Amino acid sequence: MASIKYRIKSKSSNASIYLKLSLGRGRVFEKKTDYIVDYSKWSFTKGMPKQNEANEKKLANKLRSLTKYILEQVNESISNGEDINFNWLEYHIGIHLKKITPENQTDYVTDSIQNIIDTANLRTNQNGGMGLSQSRINDYSALLRIFKEFQGKKSIKIVEVDGPLATNFLNFLVNEKKYSKGYAKRLIGNLKTVCYDAAFNGLEVSNQLKKIKGGKIKNEFIIFLTPEEIQKIKKAKLVTPYLNNARKWLLLGCYLGQRGGDLLSLSEKNIKMVEGVNVIQLTQQKTKKHVTIPIFDEANEVLNAGFPRKISTQKFNEYIKKVCAIAEVDEPTEGNKFDKKSKRNIKDIYPKHKLVTSHICRRSFATNYYGVIPLHLLMKITGHSSEKSLLGYIGKSSYDYAKETINFMEKLKSNNQNSKVIPLKQSQP
Repeated sequence: MASIKYRIKSKSSNASIYLKLSLGRGRVFEKKTDYIVDYSKWSFTKGMPKQNEANEKKLANKLRSLTKYILEQVNESISNGEDINFNWLEYHIGIHLKKITPENQTDYVTDSIQNIIDTANLRTNQNGGMGLSQSRINDYSALLRIFKEFQGKKSIKIVEVDGPLATNFLNFLVNEKKYSKGYAKRLIGNLKTVCYDAAFNGLEVSNQLKKIKGGKIKNEFIIFLTPEEIQKIKKAKLVTPYLNNARKWLLLGCYLGQRGGDLLSLSEKNIKMVEGVNVIQLTQQKTKKHVTIPIFDEANEVLNAGFPRKISTQKFNEYIKKVCAIAEVDEPTEGNKFDKKSKRNIKDIYPKHKLVTSHICRRSFATNYYGVIPLHLLMKITGHSSEKSLLGYIGKSSYDYAKETINFMEKLKSNNQNSKVIPLKQSQP
């Protein structure tokens, strides 16, 4: 049976009052309320203000009201099969104290965006846990800032987000702000999410909302290192230790197939022995997937010289451009390069080494090992959830697939010529 007690933890005139919810053995949750009390006016035996004065009586009534509300919500959540935890308790304390009021939010777009930011720690994330990631919160903060600039002095309502408005917003993002098409579509997708969240909270939305297209677009440029370029990087003469260290991370990345953040967080502790085979085990930061990667001979060759030193992603991106320049990875390549002056990506044809970033590691692995490692195993290593997402990620052209098909057919033809063909028996009439 659920029970609630209150306590204070300091001996001050403004001691915070904590609520402790007990649901049974091992299920005790405690969170701070916004209520404060003078230490000398608190009854430690009763867990309540002493109520000798009017203010303490009023405070005690507020605590009883909070107790009643929380216990009602406990019963409702249990009947609905909801999980009750620290975040649940913090949320409902906030609702009762009117710190969080999603059901009463205004019908303006900017207020609905702000509501998501304010309640980010209580929202379900893409991994099924509670609490949006900091990068996701940053996405909504950017949307709030950009949408305020878009609407100007007019306050746009949720119901006004329809097809024409989405088109105008997209035009503003691409043609006025000069954002990339991919980032612009991502902002449109986030705006749709805000509108759906507002609808969930009882606000009216446009019947055109479903038809607004947002989200990701197909990668325009897929930059990866070919096996020949990787060999050039291996053989390049580097005289400075920091570039040698960056090269080791780059080569490891091309053999392990992980995102930059996951790659650069690796250490000797990630190396394990599984059934006589050396592997690297990690949990991917973005997807929370547990990944086990066999250490191929090429990766083992790099590690035999010692694990590379820790380095930031920013420095890694800077140094590997220098490494690839020295290795003469300079094939003219179309891509987007960040321009510091305009603070925008500029599409043009550059020497390939100018387009190299940490993302090239995972792309190179996926592209170079596609067709070599069985597809389901390759996806387990890279963390792609579907073949479609993997194929849209790798740098294979229709010409590459056609060439692979021709090679396969020639191999098949050669095998047939070298094998004895046994004719099928004709069935008797």
